[in-house]
Amino acid sequence: MPRRKTVAKKGKARRARKRKPPTPEPLIEKGFQEIVDALGLGVLGLSEEELREALVEPVAMVLGASKPTIQALIKRLQRNKSRVYQLIAAYILEHREKLSEDQLEFTVAYGEKILVPFMDKLYREALRLGREDLVDALHAVWEKHGKPSPITCPRCGFRSVDPGLNCMICGYSVSEEEARRQIGFQDLLAMIAATLPRKILEEMLEDGAVYVTERSIYPLRRARREEPGIVLELRSKDKRILLEALRGESSA
Repeated sequence: MPRRKTVAKKGKARRARKRKPPTPEPLIEKGFQEIVDALGLGVLGLSEEELREALVEPVAMVLGASKPTIQALIKRLQRNKSRVYQLIAAYILEHREKLSEDQLEFTVAYGEKILVPFMDKLYREALRLGREDLVDALHAVWEKHGKPSPITCPRCGFRSVDPGLNCMICGYSVSEEEARRQIGFQDLLAMIAATLPRKILEEMLEDGAVYVTERSIYPLRRARREEPGIVLELRSKDKRILLEALRGESSA
C-alpha cells in the first residue's frame, strides 16, 4: 500500500510539472472591454490593437499558476494598479512618437522611474502641447530617479548637464562662465583644496582640468563617470589656489 501512494504522488508531480502557466493573450481577448473599462483606459485614445498590446505585460505580471476568471483577473490588476499603469505608460512612450494631452498627463502621473530614459521626449511634448505646468513634475521625477548633475540648465531647468556642459534634456550648451557661477567654483575649489592631499593637488595641476560633482572635485584622471559631473578647465586663478594649498601642505 505505501508503495502505491508513492507512485501516485510521483504521477501527480509529473502532471504538475507538465502543466503550462496560462498566457495573457486569450484572457485579454476574452475580457478585453471589461478590463479596459475597469482600469479606465478608454480615455487614453489608444486603438484596440494598441490597448491589447499594452495589456500583455501587466496581465502577465499578475497571472498565477492557474487560469483566473476575468473578474479575478481584474481584481488582481486593480490591486497592482500603480505598477500596471507604469507598464502601460512605458508602452505609450515606446510606441507613440507624439502624445495626446491625455497620454502625456497619464505618463507623467504614473510613469515614475520609467520616465527617465524618455525625459527629453516628455519635455518636448509638454512644450508642444502647451503643458508647461507638467515640467515641474518632470523635474521632480528627474531629481528622484535620474542622475542629477551639479549644474541646472538655464533653458529647461533640469539638472541634466553632461561633462561637456551640454544639457541631456533640451540640448542647450551651458557656458563655462554660467557653470562656474552656479557652483561658485573658485570658492568651492579653495575650500576643497585645503583638505586634499598633496598627490591629488599635483594631479589637478598636471591635468589642467577637474571633474566637479555634487560631492567633491576630482583630478580629471580620477573622474568617476558613473557619478554625474562636469569638466572645468583650470584657469590661472584656479591654479594659484592649488599652488597655495600645496605650499600649505609643504609647511604643515
